[in-house]
Amino acid sequence: MAEPTIDPARRAQLAAQATAFAERLGAAALGETVVAELLHQRLAWSQFRHQCQHHLRLLQRVTTVAVVLDADDPARVLGWLVDKRKNDSADRQLSDDQLIAKARALPQIGPDLPVMGLRAQPLDAKRSCSVLRFGEVADALTQRDVWLNHTSGEVICVLPLPQGTPTPLNLGPGASAQEAALREAGLAQAWQLLESALAPRADAEAMALLREIFQFRPGDAVRDGAGRAVLQFPLWRQYSTVDVSLAPHDGHLQSWYCEALQADAPQQRISAAQATQLAQPHLQPGPGLAGPQVTFGDIGGEQKATVHWWHMEGGFNIEGDQATVLLNASTGAVFSMSRKWRPIDPALLAPPRISEAQALAAAAAAHGQASDGPGRIIGRSVIELADEEREPPAVRDVPVWRVGYREAGGMGFTELAVDCRSGEVVRVTGW
Repeated sequence: MAEPTIDPARRAQLAAQATAFAERLGAAALGETVVAELLHQRLAWSQFRHQCQHHLRLLQRVTTVAVVLDADDPARVLGWLVDKRKNDSADRQLSDDQLIAKARALPQIGPDLPVMGLRAQPLDAKRSCSVLRFGEVADALTQRDVWLNHTSGEVICVLPLPQGTPTPLNLGPGASAQEAALREAGLAQAWQLLESALAPRADAEAMALLREIFQFRPGDAVRDGAGRAVLQFPLWRQYSTVDVSLAPHDGHLQSWYCEALQADAPQQRISAAQATQLAQPHLQPGPGLAGPQVTFGDIGGEQKATVHWWHMEGGFNIEGDQATVLLNASTGAVFSMSRKWRPIDPALLAPPRISEAQALAAAAAAHGQASDGPGRIIGRSVIELADEEREPPAVRDVPVWRVGYREAGGMGFTELAVDCRSGEVVRVTGW
């Protein structure tokens, strides 16, 4: 079958819709803003329908790293900041001499720059850090502030004092050659800061994967009155992968799966009633709703709950239609939803023209071989049949009697679908 196609503009719209959905999903799970990055998009024919499938990566913000580069030599780092390091600064544990010694170990301070002052900087009602100022009183360009986590001794930042009126820089699309060079120099320094901080605590394998797990993205950037470039780079960490499937023609959500929400489920802690209640908001109910059925199981050692609804109208099971929600059985988090629910022509639900006995006779004539016993009526369904000769395949709904045969001593099974209107056997399946 030929690959389905779609207009490039429509493809871009669907990618934007899938990205926005994934970001809402991640934000709801984490309670903070996340960024979704589209890794792959493809069109597929599945379950007798077209699907636009998206594979995305969710990135969780970790902190902001800033670097200050020299006006004349971008490779020279005049200062830097790792914002997250202030988060666990609480009661002061270090003396003045210890704080000064840690600051003097920085190449931007060294052994000779005079100390101008030391103060406590409140971070909130209960926490604070220490700020040391170094430099010559008469020369503002020499002055540096060093912020220290005075509980652990970790350096939060070393920053030159801002000078004059800042001028915005563009580090994103449309950046000039000079701005792009600054961006690359700043990124290199940001990575060096991250790698030097993690190297003592991570093994070689983790360090090798560092740039796959973490990602710096350009943020705000300015040049101050002294010509120094102050560049911010938010640091993002991979939180999860997300798969989102949309209907190409109208963007209807067909299915989604978030890997992270499935994890950490060592045991079942929710009941069937709780699973149903938590799954309900994701149902998107349609006409003929039947169920639900709730089951518990295991996926790769993680406990899951499956809440499944199906489509019944006029005594017919609408084959293939379902709404299935998967939950983490420990946390109750919904990690997957899939849905197919099609409108059914009321004419297909009319009383069958072919009786059960006639359907059994038609199936027996078509079966044409010995079985373990006579066929039996399984029920009535509306099934989908596809004309594979057409591109894309033409799909039609057919009301049928389903007749089943046991085979090979119960080791096999054959099912024949008999059209309720004509008595024709329109499908044979089995195992």
